[in-house]
Amino acid sequence: MIESRMEFTVGSKASPILANMRHGWQMQPAFAWEGTEQDGFGAALWHQPRGGSHEVTAEPDPHWHVISIAQNDFEVEARKGAATVVRGPVRAGAVQIMQAGVKPWAHHMGSFSLLHLYVSRRFVARVMDDACHGGSSEIELLDPHCATDPGMALLGNHILREMRSPQALHRVRLETLMLKVAVALVCRHSSAAKRFATASRSGAGRLSPHKLSVCTDYMQAHLTEDITLERLASQAGLSPYHFCRAFKESVGTTPYQWLIAKRIETAQRLLANESVSIGDVAFDTGFNSASHFATAFRKAVGVSPSAFRQQLSRHHP
Repeated sequence: MIESRMEFTVGSKASPILANMRHGWQMQPAFAWEGTEQDGFGAALWHQPRGGSHEVTAEPDPHWHVISIAQNDFEVEARKGAATVVRGPVRAGAVQIMQAGVKPWAHHMGSFSLLHLYVSRRFVARVMDDACHGGSSEIELLDPHCATDPGMALLGNHILREMRSPQALHRVRLETLMLKVAVALVCRHSSAAKRFATASRSGAGRLSPHKLSVCTDYMQAHLTEDITLERLASQAGLSPYHFCRAFKESVGTTPYQWLIAKRIETAQRLLANESVSIGDVAFDTGFNSASHFATAFRKAVGVSPSAFRQQLSRHHP
């Protein structure tokens, strides 16, 4: 029995990928993001704290790739179809990739914890098409067979940390993380890695001053809303992949980091008015709770919102 379980639904209609996994694993994930076909991504943490052995399988899904990242050391035998691909000890940080359409099977010995990242074929194909101007149909994903991948493991840790947070994750942050996962999948674990790397070296280029102004004005005007990366990219007439690269090349930060910095900057001005509660400041700047606001504010400014307000009072009595 998993005592701590949280689920987040992304989009309006959940994808069948997680339902397929639940049925095959005969257990509930400890945490999960329910992705949709339209979103192109999802995630789940599968945790079995008890010892003994645990056999898991799932029906092949033609639409979703699965990236499995070990969160602890354990013993496993894993197959794809009839072929055994892993047998023996697996270390924390080990990565296994199951291409869409392949039937997985695994026999775990002892307790285990696995983070699954679900990325749709369409999502990966779009990243490839954006970077290389076509050719996504030629992609074959290459399984590292539980070798460690520090970069992919780090992305998984960021996603897992957000999943474990009691606060809802900002949409731009989620989409940016999963876009990075898709990029890592193509550039490090696919047959198109060399072509992708060559295209990436050509440089993202910067946003024109006009496009940058349009994008930042849009974010400023919708500061309190849960803006999507797709909507932001459309302001510049770019795909999310090219927009993220061009925006960071232009201002030195990701769109999410820029948005959070502007929210904190606005909050600092609002905190000067002591008649406005800290909770109201949080909601007026787009944070979904006072605690979420306090965490982000302390991280950016170095002190809590209440301590910052006290500092303002001392300097401007």
